Amino acid sequence: MPVAYEFNPDLVLVSAGFDGATGDPLGRYNITPKGFAQMTKMLCSLANGKVILGLEGGYNLLSISESMASCVSILLGDRCPSIPPINAKPKAYESIRNVIKTHKKYWSCLKFDEKLPNCEFVKKFKSERKQKNNSATENSYTLRSRNKPKENEIVEQEQLKISEAISNIPEVPSESSEANDFDLLSAFSVIPLTFCPHLSELNSNPDPRLIDVNRPCFKCNSIKENWICLSCFECGCSRFVSEHMLEHHDSTQHPMVLSFSDLSVWCYICESYVHNDMLTQVKQMAYKSKFG
Repeated sequence: MPVAYEFNPDLVLVSAGFDGATGDPLGRYNITPKGFAQMTKMLCSLANGKVILGLEGGYNLLSISESMASCVSILLGDRCPSIPPINAKPKAYESIRNVIKTHKKYWSCLKFDEKLPNCEFVKKFKSERKQKNNSATENSYTLRSRNKPKENEIVEQEQLKISEAISNIPEVPSESSEANDFDLLSAFSVIPLTFCPHLSELNSNPDPRLIDVNRPCFKCNSIKENWICLSCFECGCSRFVSEHMLEHHDSTQHPMVLSFSDLSVWCYICESYVHNDMLTQVKQMAYKSKFG
């Protein structure tokens, strides 16, 4: 998705084949209808929601119908079902690293593999990961590791087997020693906060005329990927453009912003995404502006 955001398409055409759906005798990837719904939801954040799904293939009629129904429900504006974090196979991590290595010279959003950001999260991640290796303690930061805690000896043995399998996989050469600290075991999922102390700083009277996904950045007039401040409703561009919304936060200390790309809410002070019922009203306004 970061590459898609950077490319910024005007229209998204999807060859909606369901060979990988659960129950398909050929693909055998076991992607559930909820999984297809999640992918459709992410694509709807592109091109102002102009997404076309063309039914393409699949070899199990029940799998096709259930999966397509989930995709269409997202296009109609239904709530996207949640899915638990998934532990991918080691080979998947290896493939992702190879793809990033090949494409990072073309896309600036993939440069993180070349030089990791200098932030407290990275320092904390390295420190806690080192502690985990030494004492088998569990990490406790917001971006939690996908590895589940050891609950019994059987799980411990299974994780040991996985670790041994991963250690036998050849490492993809990296241009940065810092990047090596994020090896195959360090995949993580973004888990939004369900409460944030800065929700009290939300403007309780949002003006629908200001919640307009076509508003340009207040400084550079870009409309590529913008955020809106939830305190004063100023509109600024993202870090993938010219970082003017971050500049707005630095000058005003207004903590919370909403993305016009995927309608997520970020708190600069907590350094985390936030999902709370207090955000429903402004999200609905943004959704109506984006999708009609």
